[in-house]
Amino acid sequence: MWNIVSEPFWNAMFIFPTQQKDVYKLVEQCRADSNVQKCIIFGSSVTEECHSWSDIDVYFEIKEDIGRLPSVKDAEAPFDKWTNFTVSPELMEEIDCKGVPVFQRGPYKL
Repeated sequence: MWNIVSEPFWNAMFIFPTQQKDVYKLVEQCRADSNVQKCIIFGSSVTEECHSWSDIDVYFEIKEDIGRLPSVKDAEAPFDKWTNFTVSPELMEEIDCKGVPVFQRGPYKL
């Protein structure tokens, strides 16, 4: 668990500190997009292997595949994005096991 160095958001302490600011901005975009039901961060951003060149792997659960997803224009790290319409079963298994939910519409399921 890391210190929170950005604005706080759900499970921020599990996101590597250099990624927290960008993830916070993404969470704000998710809140504004009613199509997004859940956002989960996975990959190196939730491990000690994260470094200055790491991207942010993100999974969105969306209601409809309408061709647009939340984005952060001034992000320091690039985002790699998957949805419930694009993710493979193997990757979904990794997300379920190691992913960190940072946004969920409605009550949070811990």
